[in-house]
Amino acid sequence: MPLFDTGFLDLYSKLGRYQNLKFTVDGQIITPGNLSEEFRLEKAKDIYLERSNHLIGYGRLGLSKNEYPIGEEVCGVLISVFGKVVKADLFNQFPGREGPRIFGLVEVPGLVKYLNTPKSDFIRPRGKHKEFEDYYGPIRDCFKSWLAEAGIQTLEIDVTAETRKIEKEIARILEDIPELGEFFGFRAPKKVLRSDDGGDISAIEHEGIEASFPIGNGHRGKKGGPPDIGPDPGQALIEDGKGLTRATPISRAARRGPKIAFVNAPEKLEMGWVEGNTISINTGHPVLNKIKGGYKEKRVFYFVAIGCAVQRFLAAQDEKADLMFIDRLLSALGSK
Repeated sequence: MPLFDTGFLDLYSKLGRYQNLKFTVDGQIITPGNLSEEFRLEKAKDIYLERSNHLIGYGRLGLSKNEYPIGEEVCGVLISVFGKVVKADLFNQFPGREGPRIFGLVEVPGLVKYLNTPKSDFIRPRGKHKEFEDYYGPIRDCFKSWLAEAGIQTLEIDVTAETRKIEKEIARILEDIPELGEFFGFRAPKKVLRSDDGGDISAIEHEGIEASFPIGNGHRGKKGGPPDIGPDPGQALIEDGKGLTRATPISRAARRGPKIAFVNAPEKLEMGWVEGNTISINTGHPVLNKIKGGYKEKRVFYFVAIGCAVQRFLAAQDEKADLMFIDRLLSALGSK
């Protein structure tokens, strides 16, 4: 499909991959067109995926006039590698009645390193989770932003005092359960923006901050410089070509500790699942609804859900999956 759209052909040309492609059927030349017009997309948006200021992908998102425009077995964003559509993904978002109308197509050539043998899905080898997320994460982030811009409501993701408690408990057992390091990691350098009247970057304010501190000399804390973008109350700057605020980048060290979220998804069978560097716990699961009380009473369910999500994720990437992962996780938790 991407090989018949002028926007995607421009990307392939810039990347030096395909030049002057031509297709003929029964001697008739097939002229590339525009997918937005073909599928009569509403609220269409072109997205440009970057990493370290380099273009790594391009895509288009929108709402089709018809439900399931590709077919009833396909829904969401189509992920393509060199013109081959590999899979469709909704990135664990639950857009309700608008879901069947969502059409997206994204090309990320760098994902070719993670294709499985039949080229029907991606694999994430152990030790390569963060590297894979460098390519896959921007697609997810752009999709979430587009959902918000398009006014498409998804299930509420809840970050509460209880999720903070879980994150702290996981941090205490990371040494005993090294697999969790695949998701959480530690501090990492990152460029963030600070206000600067003489700056050359157009920026806007983003709701939500995360504590960070300067790399090199300086004091940890918010007064030492601009905060990174995160889930806590407050405002940080993000780059936007139409923003009115002027800003310059500064090196910061962002906190990359455990990330847990609650998602109320009673229609899902799973107690929990992995999405990027976050493990979501299904607060709509019928078993949890039978547990009365606060955090202490629900704690075992939370960690069984986390264990199931991680074990299922690892099993999908490695044929030699550790079937005792949940047992080891709960044992480490109980020994602390």
